Amino acid sequence: MKSTILAVVASMTLTSTAIAGGLTEEAPVMVSAKVAPAPVLSGTIGFDLTENASGNIVADSVVELGVTAPLGFASVDVIEENGTAKLDGYSMGTTIAGVDVSIGKQGDVLGSFGGVTEVVGGATLANPADDHETIQIGTRGVLASVGFTDITKDVSDIENVQVAYGMMLNGVAVVSGVDYNFNSEDVTLLTNATTNVQGVPVGLTATYADHFAYELDASMFGVTGFVNGDEDDMLQNIGAGYYGSIAGSGFDFYAEAGYNLDAEEITPAAGISFSF
Repeated sequence: MKSTILAVVASMTLTSTAIAGGLTEEAPVMVSAKVAPAPVLSGTIGFDLTENASGNIVADSVVELGVTAPLGFASVDVIEENGTAKLDGYSMGTTIAGVDVSIGKQGDVLGSFGGVTEVVGGATLANPADDHETIQIGTRGVLASVGFTDITKDVSDIENVQVAYGMMLNGVAVVSGVDYNFNSEDVTLLTNATTNVQGVPVGLTATYADHFAYELDASMFGVTGFVNGDEDDMLQNIGAGYYGSIAGSGFDFYAEAGYNLDAEEITPAAGISFSF
C-alpha cells in the first residue's frame, strides 16, 4: 500500500515531531527509571490486484512491519515476487533533540508527489530515483534525504539529494520539494497543495523535470477522482477509486480504475490490507 509522506510532513509542521520513514509516534515526555515502556509492534499486510502489460490480472502481496521504542524505531517491508518473499525495504532510526534521523532502503521523501491514488494515478508526474539506501532527516516541517548509488561498493558515491518542506497558507496545506541527481545532473521540482472547497477535499500536484506535468484530485463519500496531463497533452488520463474500511476490524480496501483518453484503455486495480 502507498505510504503518504505528505501526511508525515504535515504532521511535522503541526507538531514538530515525526519519524522520517513513514511510521510516526510521538516520543514519551518522561520514561520511568524503573520500568521502561516495551517496544510497540505495528504493521500492515496488503494484497493488491493489478493489470500487467500483457493484460492479465496479477496479484502482489506486501508485508510492512514497524517497531517503535522510547529511543528508536525500525521498519521492514517484504513483498512476494514469483512466489518468493523478497526484502523490498527497511529502515531504522532515532530522535535526537527533536530531529528524526533514519537510514535504510526507505523510499524517498518525495514519494507521495506521485498522486493520491494507490495504483492508477500519477502517470504523468515526475518520479525521482528512490530504489537505494538513504539517510533521511526530519524536523519542524522539513524532510531531507541523501541517496547512495550503491553502499555495497562505495558509501561516498552519492546519487541524489532531496529536500521537502510543508506549511499552511490561509487554509491551504502546501508541500514543496526538490530533487537533484548527481549522476544525470537533473533537477526535479515538485509541489502539492490541498484544501477544502465547500467541504470537499481538493488537491493539485505539479512537477517539473524536463517539462511540466500535473494531477488534480477531489474526494467525496470515500470516492477520489483525478485527472492528469502534461504540457504536451494537458488531458491524458482520468480515473476514480473507492476507499473504505470495515469498522473495528483493521481491514482497509480500495478499488480503482484509470482511463487513458489517447489509447482509450482502462486500467483496473483493487486491494485489501490489514493493519495492527
